[in-house]
Amino acid sequence: MRPVPRSSPAAGSAASRVRGSWFIALPVPTDSWWSRVCAPPASARLFAPADVHLTVAFLGPVDEKAAEAAFELAPQWPTGTLAATLTGVVAMGNPRRPSAFSVMVGEGAEEIARAIASVRDDMCGRAGARCDDRPPLPHVTIARPNRSAGRAEREAMLAWAQALDLGTPRVRLTSLALYTRAEDRSVRLFREHARYELPESSPPASPPTSPPSSSPASPPASPPR
Repeated sequence: MRPVPRSSPAAGSAASRVRGSWFIALPVPTDSWWSRVCAPPASARLFAPADVHLTVAFLGPVDEKAAEAAFELAPQWPTGTLAATLTGVVAMGNPRRPSAFSVMVGEGAEEIARAIASVRDDMCGRAGARCDDRPPLPHVTIARPNRSAGRAEREAMLAWAQALDLGTPRVRLTSLALYTRAEDRSVRLFREHARYELPESSPPASPPTSPPSSSPASPPASPPR
């Protein structure tokens, strides 16, 4: 199955000419847990539910054709659909000046990390983007602080993140998507440009059953006296 493009700006529009920031990610469904995410302090921006994702390959400021070329490798993703659990919210980046607040992946993290490692460098290379030399760390960003946030504001954001209790919601990851910046960032931060549906995962194989014994059957037990 080939990646399916979504609607994009009309040819010749400003949005189609400007080199945007592009990335490939697993969209993360939010219907089972987003209601537990309360609003952060005013110095942070909470993502729209439709923006929530797990990054596979960050391509950066490449042109549209280069990003599309990278996304042509989506069928090389080595798994089918994936189940994962989400855990606590942590601050990402510099502990003194976090760049994001993200939900960490619990169950499924190792499999997702291996899958990311198997395709990330090829995707970045195809787009002419710099490869990330850090080991994959599956996480789902839900908010970013304003760059102008001061110390007190950052402390308030950390307290907000630590107070969030999402439980351990289970989500199913069913596709890869190519994203770029949204045209109207007052509503959403990102725009989905193309999508690739992952094949359905096969159910776990049943354990093999033992063949019937070829030894003579035991005589029936004598009835109790």
